[in-house]
This record gives sequence, structure tokens and C-alpha cells, in this order.
Amino acid sequence: MSLPGLALRDLPATVPSILRWNASADVHHQVWRHHLELLTERWSDALTAFVNAHIGLRLASLADELTAEGLNRLLLAPETGRRLLHGPATDLVFFLESVCAELCRANPRRVVAEPVWTALGDAYFPTGVHRSSESTSRWDAEQPFEAPRLLEHVPVDCVSPFAARATGLVGFPFVEMPAEEIRAAIRKLVLALEAIAEVCGPAVDMLRASTRVVIIRKDPGAPTMFSSFSADQLVGRLALVNVQSATCDAALAADALIHEAIHSCVYAMEECVPLVKDRLAAELETVISPWSGRALPVHTFFHACLVWFGLSHFWRLALDAGAFPRARVQRLLGRSRRGFHEPGFDVAMTTALHHLSPEWHCIVGLVAEAREMEL
Repeated sequence: MSLPGLALRDLPATVPSILRWNASADVHHQVWRHHLELLTERWSDALTAFVNAHIGLRLASLADELTAEGLNRLLLAPETGRRLLHGPATDLVFFLESVCAELCRANPRRVVAEPVWTALGDAYFPTGVHRSSESTSRWDAEQPFEAPRLLEHVPVDCVSPFAARATGLVGFPFVEMPAEEIRAAIRKLVLALEAIAEVCGPAVDMLRASTRVVIIRKDPGAPTMFSSFSADQLVGRLALVNVQSATCDAALAADALIHEAIHSCVYAMEECVPLVKDRLAAELETVISPWSGRALPVHTFFHACLVWFGLSHFWRLALDAGAFPRARVQRLLGRSRRGFHEPGFDVAMTTALHHLSPEWHCIVGLVAEAREMEL
């Protein structure tokens, strides 16, 4: 599916093709173009506010030195989006350090007076040390650092302050992962992405577009329990917990990457076209998830419908691709489809439906399609 000049109101119209895995890369490009335009507008507003407050002249001067690529990296970083879109954007130190770090990336001879991280958490520059061939992918506070990458450009972050910070979804303490566990996690993710590519090229297009950074964390209290999460205030940030564990195979890692990337894609669209009419009301009313049995806010339930629809189509394609063990594919396919057939699904959908924004009415058709699929 290709939609030249896609208007904001038409973003949700691309969702069925995206989740059936037949959308072109251009569709994803246009979705994220709108997201970047919004971030650019908010960035301009934040700069103006800092300058008017007589604290932003240095930031404005440094920002003028950024290349187009450096500015886009800064703006599309989930940590930047959190501040610009869910602000107020008053964290001057973050913006100053992030701009300085991007300038160091662009100029290997540039040095900083204080240690800085890029907003993506993919590069670190210590005091007075320029980036050179000595940059390492092994974390050392005294040396320039570059994170390993997936899909050529997606950093894997397990050491930056952004990866280490606790969130509402991660309550356990940060622990440093041994180098061998980091390598094991990355090998597994590479295998998962290679297999996804064998199954479906458009799924890789979606992952490339919707993933800004992959966070990997180790849960010291439950080191073999795998989980994943994302958040609408950190669009493009996919977090995996215990992916290094033997309990997580390449199929489960692939399932999690696609799961969270779908959330990310929908979150980006929602910045322009809200999924529900009244977000507060949709957060206050809950339904029982047909997949997990947990009480979910209505907004989260609609996200679940989209995610499980996309996963059911992906794993159906995987049945014939031979990229993953067939038994694992059947199990993951069954898991994705099961909720649509649970007796409580009708109750949940009926309760939730009056909250749905008219622009997102495509969800009704996707749900009907999913319920026609056999378990």
C-alpha cells in the first residue's frame, strides 16, 4: 500500500495494510514524517522559550551547528519526545548535553568539558577525550562509547542513564549485565530479525521505521522471566527484560519485537490522530483482557486488539516460511488468536466501543476479520 501525500486524518487508514504485512516502506516513512514534523514544531517552541527566558542562547547557538541528520536523531529520540510532547520541555541540561553529544558524533575531533550522552543513549563522550578509532562498544566511563546496533541503525542500549532509569513499568533495580550476557542477547535479537526477514519483508520495514532504540535489562529478582514493554511517552523505545535468558528463544524475541513495534507505530499515529475520543475517560473505564485476564483501560484494550491482530497475521505467514520451529510458530499463533475467540471478548468490545475515535473505526473490521480466523 502506498499513499502519496498522506494527510494526518488518513493515518489510521494505513493500519490494516500495516498489520496484514503488505504496506510499503513509504507508508511507514509518511507516518513518521508527521511525527517528526510535530517534534520539530515543539523543538522550535522550546528553543524560543529558553531564549526568551535568557537561558537558551548557548543551546540555540549549538543547535545551529547540527546537521540535518544530527537534528533528526535528536528529535526522534524517545527521551526527547517525552520532554517535547509530554513536557513541559524545561530540561535545559538534557537538551544541551544531547546537542553537544550529536556535535561530537559529527566531528571526531570535538571534545566536551563534561561527560555527555546522546539522546538515543547510543554514544557517550567523556571529558576532554575526542571520538576516534579508540571508541569502544564496551562501556568504560573514561572512553568514548558506541552502542551495538541492529538493522544497521537501531542501537541496543543496556548502559546509558536512560536504560538504567526506573519507570512505572520497570520497578526492579538496574544491574550491569556481564559482557557475555549482552553478546548472547544481541545474537538472539540478530537471529530473530533474520528470521523475521525470511517470513515477511514488510515486518522488517515496520521494525526499522518504528524502533528508535532497543533497551535490554536484566531483572535480578527473576532472571529467567522474559517480558517486554513500551510506553506512549517514549515512542520508539522497545524494552526487553531477560532476553539473554535461555527461556527466551529467537521466536519469542521476534514476537516481542513485533509486539512492541506495533505499539510504537500506533503511538506515533496517536500524536496526530487520537485513538479514543477522551483519553482520560478511556483510562478510567476498564475491561477484562481476553488474552491475559487482567483489567485493562479501554485505550490499552484497543492497542491489544491491534497488536494481537498483527501478530496473528505474522505467525500465520511464518507457518509456511520455515524460519522458526513449526511447533513454536503454532504456539505463538494460537496465543495471538485465542483472545479474539474468548467468550468475554464481546463484552469487552461492547464496553469499549463508544470510546473509539471515528478515524480509528478500522479496528471494528480488523476484529471481525480476526474472529473469522480459526484457532
